Amino acid sequence: MTLENKICDYCSSEELILAYEPKTTERDLKVYICNECELIQSWPRLSGVYKRKVNVTGDAGWGRIRYGKRLNLDYSLKHIEDYIPVDKLNSILDIGANRLYFLKEIGRRYQNLKLYGIENDLITLAEEELNENITIFKSKYEEASIKNLTFDFIHSSHTAEHVVSPKHLFEKTYEWLSEGGYLYFEVPDTKIILDNDIIYEYFIDNHLFHFSEKSLLNYLNSANFKTLKVIRGFNYLAVIAMKTSEKDLKPLNVPESEPKVGLKEVQNYSVNRKENLENISRSSEIINSIMKNQKVVFWGGARIFDVFYRYGKVNWNSSLGLIDKHLVDYVEDVNGVKLHKPELLKEVEVDVIVIFSDEYFDEIVKEAKALIKKPVNFLKYNKIGMD
Repeated sequence: MTLENKICDYCSSEELILAYEPKTTERDLKVYICNECELIQSWPRLSGVYKRKVNVTGDAGWGRIRYGKRLNLDYSLKHIEDYIPVDKLNSILDIGANRLYFLKEIGRRYQNLKLYGIENDLITLAEEELNENITIFKSKYEEASIKNLTFDFIHSSHTAEHVVSPKHLFEKTYEWLSEGGYLYFEVPDTKIILDNDIIYEYFIDNHLFHFSEKSLLNYLNSANFKTLKVIRGFNYLAVIAMKTSEKDLKPLNVPESEPKVGLKEVQNYSVNRKENLENISRSSEIINSIMKNQKVVFWGGARIFDVFYRYGKVNWNSSLGLIDKHLVDYVEDVNGVKLHKPELLKEVEVDVIVIFSDEYFDEIVKEAKALIKKPVNFLKYNKIGMD
């Protein structure tokens, strides 16, 4: 599906301002900001037009390994159980069910639930062991044959940014929910581009919409949802809302402290990331220098590692190995560098662990310390050379 007319999905304005052109886009996508409602969106509005190429990338392309929803699952479930009476629900629909991480776990915790999922990536589904207690609609949500069904709770994690019209998605969600039913939507947060150290491409090819708290609440308010809670993670936004027939619903307003992400901020991100990529060479030299005298392990094989691989000159073969707790379940190596499970630390003597992660840095340090006995120096990728 492709939308030809360049108009804002939320407010239908034709005043879209070109803000940014990702240099490594493989789909000729450009990033625009609506002059009326400030929604950030990419064009052309393509959906499902891509070739499956399994790899890791920190540039604009898409690796299609599709395991990211697994990383935030525990956080998502905690938010859901804090604000939604899951034990009193009868049915759940997951839009963008992915590898069924959410449905399998929620079904394990609450065995009385009727579970449904929508997922159009048949290759990914074929790689997973399907649960006979989960009904899967194997199509895009727009084409799902959902007849005479409503759901008490609709979950959708990191899906709304992929569709050609979030407005339509929220409308269908409202239609499919029972009265008083709940939704939990989670999306990437545009405020991540305000990070001065960012090196990976935020505006990637398979994300057509880029949400701020304001734009996400605009969609909820226009679809007549009652927003119960807005949740901010390290790099994601989540909302919990309820379907209501209440008229003249008072919308939830964005706090004045909400960081603004507009044209200026997107342009600053472009300049800032370019400078950060240029500095990777110096960080690479320092890492190589450390490896001459100390035994080094790298931890984190996803997009930050890929950026260092592409833009730096690290002698990867001089290290003891590359660890990634989750990615190793899906691929054997990244850019030819073999992946290992964390248990590698039990087999080698290490002096330094270089961590290619932001959100999970503290968690990685904690896990590494539990696996090794002697003191180790932990270096975060964006702090190298700052001593």
